[in-house]
Amino acid sequence: MDTANLALRGNDLLASSLHFWWVAFLRSSKDFWWICQQKGKCLDDRLVKIWEDFGDLYQYKSFPEWWIKKGTKLFDSPQIEMELVKALTAGLELLLKTDLKIPMPGMVCLAIPLHLDPKTISEAIFKLFTTARLRGSHFDQDAKYQIIKSGNKKAYKSIKPAYLTNALNVCIDHSNASDQINHWGTYQVSKFLELCPQHHPKAGDSIIRTRSKQKAMRTKSSQATSMAAKLIANVEIGRFPSCTDVPMKARWTPNQEADLNTAISCGQWQKSSWFESEHSFMLPEHLISDTSFDGLKQQRCLDLLSDMREVRHAC
Repeated sequence: MDTANLALRGNDLLASSLHFWWVAFLRSSKDFWWICQQKGKCLDDRLVKIWEDFGDLYQYKSFPEWWIKKGTKLFDSPQIEMELVKALTAGLELLLKTDLKIPMPGMVCLAIPLHLDPKTISEAIFKLFTTARLRGSHFDQDAKYQIIKSGNKKAYKSIKPAYLTNALNVCIDHSNASDQINHWGTYQVSKFLELCPQHHPKAGDSIIRTRSKQKAMRTKSSQATSMAAKLIANVEIGRFPSCTDVPMKARWTPNQEADLNTAISCGQWQKSSWFESEHSFMLPEHLISDTSFDGLKQQRCLDLLSDMREVRHAC
């Protein structure tokens, strides 16, 4: 692998990309979950195509596992080239498109020193291939699915708050009456997630100013919830990040619709432990300890949400 000072956890590097949030939002889609349960049987050909390409995301243990098996084929150029340090394991070098006279679609091209013995070569190739899959800067000029480019950094920065707000709302909806978060509204959601810390009421604020700030915080939470719904609707048809209106199409037969409603009422979709599973899938290397608040044990989902809030992504 790389030298110690360059060693990074593979999933932290994946989590820094917008592809991380693409998959996180897709797994937040009720219709995508249902098409996975229905083995691709769906009336909407747009959603069928996403299921065919992305596969059943719920069959994989983690996002890094899915990325290696599926993600790079969807988000990389057919000519695989990753920007890595030039001096790699045992002297192997990764050849880029500029090094080749003829493109090699779907191939990782290596330069192997002649003096290496077969065992060293074998071990080096395995390590380098794993490194390339997880650590490379992925070029997507002609990839099958591409991040929608935008010069609006504010729009990119709204992606994570939208996801976290949606996730916290799910946790609240599935909480018990005795849970700390059971009676939380948009104000408490905004405050916990720090959606607009500049509007947090402060000691000394007048009643009018406090109410004005609280209203702004509620509005921010509602906007984040609306943004999440739009991002999910678009990711279901292969666009991300996008808030464009998605034309409605019938997706399920009456029998499928009835079965879906039954599955939801039975708690099969987004059950109480849903976010625990999502956090474990998206950030498998993050082992989060329980914390307390005012001497009381904090809700597990709040600890996990706090951890995911710290994930930084590129704009």
